[in-house]
Amino acid sequence: RPEPEVAMQLLDRRFWCIVGAAEDDDKEPARAVWAASAPFRRYAVECLSQLGDKALHLYLLQICQLLKHEPVGDAGSGLGAFLLYRALRSPYRIGLALYWHLRSEMHTPSLFARYGLMLRRFLVHAGEAVTAEIRRQETLVRILRGAVSRAKARGREGMPKPEQKQALRADLQSVVDQIPRGGLRLPVDPAMQVDGLMVEKCVVFGSAQKPLLL
Repeated sequence: RPEPEVAMQLLDRRFWCIVGAAEDDDKEPARAVWAASAPFRRYAVECLSQLGDKALHLYLLQICQLLKHEPVGDAGSGLGAFLLYRALRSPYRIGLALYWHLRSEMHTPSLFARYGLMLRRFLVHAGEAVTAEIRRQETLVRILRGAVSRAKARGREGMPKPEQKQALRADLQSVVDQIPRGGLRLPVDPAMQVDGLMVEKCVVFGSAQKPLLL
């Protein structure tokens, strides 16, 4: 079987555009070649299905990007069905990561309906413990977004940096209060758990986006 990188290339619409010798993937012959590539893409999904959870998690972000080009209804390669199956088989390692990869694309109108349906199917079947973990993660992300938004506002208002630091740490104390006993899985890597935050060591960087060092 081919390596994962080769399998993902077979799932990439841009690869089939090159095969079809078309510069624009909305024009013929690219569309015809893409439609004819379905058996190869199904084979690519079969190859990816041999990956263990650790390896699949490593490639999951790239695979989710490839999902954007799959036909509505997943009639082409079965990539969406494969991802949902693996997410439910390993909800904490694969499922939570898949949730956040799809969740981050929900602002895109062309993906909203499809990704929303996949997320709904996952949440319906994942079980209460997993959905409770997601609710805690959503709360954590919302608080952190609010902290960044207020940090940006304080910077625009010209607040002195010592006061900005003090205000940030007061904001982040509410993050500590939301971390349950026993810890919380990080949205960026569900394999990692945090059980606290060293607020006194947290800082906000001076760039326009005001990234936080936690």
